[in-house]
Formats: sequence, C-alpha cells, structure tokens
Amino acid sequence: MRFRHFLLCFAATFAVSPCTFAQSSFGPEISAEDFSQHLQGLAVTEPAGHRFSDYAEALRLSYLRYQFTRLGLPTGPNRCGDGRGLQAELDGTEKGQAPVVYYAPWTDAVQVAGVLEIAERFMTSRPRPAHTVMFLFGSESHSALGACRDMDKTARVIQPENLPTGDAMALVEKLIALQRQGR
Repeated sequence: MRFRHFLLCFAATFAVSPCTFAQSSFGPEISAEDFSQHLQGLAVTEPAGHRFSDYAEALRLSYLRYQFTRLGLPTGPNRCGDGRGLQAELDGTEKGQAPVVYYAPWTDAVQVAGVLEIAERFMTSRPRPAHTVMFLFGSESHSALGACRDMDKTARVIQPENLPTGDAMALVEKLIALQRQGR
C-alpha cells in the first residue's frame, strides 16, 4: 500500500500541464514540436472590430521580442518598408560579407514560426556563419523588399513559403533545407 501511495505521489510530481512547456527546447536540431509551440505562441484570435495590424501584430511582436531576447539576439525595428515589424541580426564571424535575410510577413504565422525556428538553430549551431544573418518580419511582401536600401547589399532573401504543416517529417526537412541555404 505504501509503495502504491509512493508511486502516485511520484507520478503527480511529474504531471505537468502542456501549457507549462510553452517554450521550445532551444536545441541544435529543428523539430516539428518546437515549430508547433511557436505556432501556438503566435496564434491570435482577434477581437471584433480590430484590424490584423492593430492587435495581432502587437502580440506577435511581443512574442518575437521575448523569443529573440531568450536567444540573445539583439532586436530593433524593421529598417525596410514602412518601419513596422521587427529585425534581429546574428553577426557573422567576418566583416564585409553580404548578409543573408530570412523574411516572413506578419500575416502568415506559419512563416513567422518557420523563421523563428531557423533563428534558434543558427544560435545553437557551430561554427557560426561568416556572413551576418538577418531575421526580418514586416508587413511588406517579399518583392517589395527589393526597394529597401539595406537589401541591395544582401546576398539572398529566403522566405519559408508553402511549409508542409500537416507532415512533421516534411516540415523538418524543408526547414533544414532553408537553414542550409543561409549557411
């Protein structure tokens, strides 16, 4: 009887609600579970009468600032387009090389979660890339970024479009391929 009581107490000690694990694992590998957690963190139910840019963008911005702070990446306002959004940079090991930009529009939580997952992997992978890697989030379309004065110095802009969210293995493979494009 005592043993049974011990087992129940032991199990209760480790029984934690799923909400407790809201942060991703912040490990060196890309995972569908981490991506899903970011997607949940970015999910926004808009109250009636609010436009996306007023409410959802503010919540996503807060979530991203928190995640980038946790990663140790400095953030600032998006320097392209209308100035709304967020930009984070991982400095390269060599100066003077053209940066690679990962871009996601605010209105697509799947792309935002994809870029965030890729950013985590850049922070945990070694060696660091020689070039700077920028993570850019905004309201502009990918094609409108070409007019940005900072983009003319960019080696490549990578946007995680058409991510296969229904298939975890395909999602991980696509995110890994996107990260490798920026290495």
